[in-house]
Order: sequence, then structure tokens, then C-alpha cells
Amino acid sequence: MPKLTLSMDDWVIAKAHRIARRKRLSISKIVSSYIASLEEQIETQDKLPPITQKVLDMGIDLPQFPHNWDYRNELTNEIEKRLDIK
Repeated sequence: MPKLTLSMDDWVIAKAHRIARRKRLSISKIVSSYIASLEEQIETQDKLPPITQKVLDMGIDLPQFPHNWDYRNELTNEIEKRLDIK
């Protein structure tokens, strides 16, 4: 198995040793488990709730707006047209 060297503050190393002793695990095992749990959290966060996904799927066929599009200008122009202000 490949090895990895980490640099940490002394207090972190001491804390890691205490936790490892208390849990009767190696520090390598603790770090490996922690990294694996982070990956699982990221995968879980990527999944959207069903209702959110459904709403997003409904909007897939909508036209895309330019990045500089400002809805306030559109609304203002439309209101001015309807009220014959300009």
C-alpha cells in the first residue's frame, strides 16, 4: 500500500494519537475513513430533492438568456410600453 506523509501542527498530531488510542484504530485508518466520508458527502450533496429536479427538468427546453440580461430593464421597458410613458 502506498504511503503518504502529512504535515500538521503538533497539537493536531497529539489529538490524532489520543483519538486513535481511544478508538483503538490507526491514524491512517481514521484519515482514510474521514476522506471516504467526505467523498460520500459530496455525492449526497450533488443529488437534488425530487421536486427540485422535476422543476429544473421542466425548464430544460426554455430559451437561454444572455449573461448580461437584466430582467429589471425588460420589466421597465414593458411597463413603459403598456403605460405609454416614453
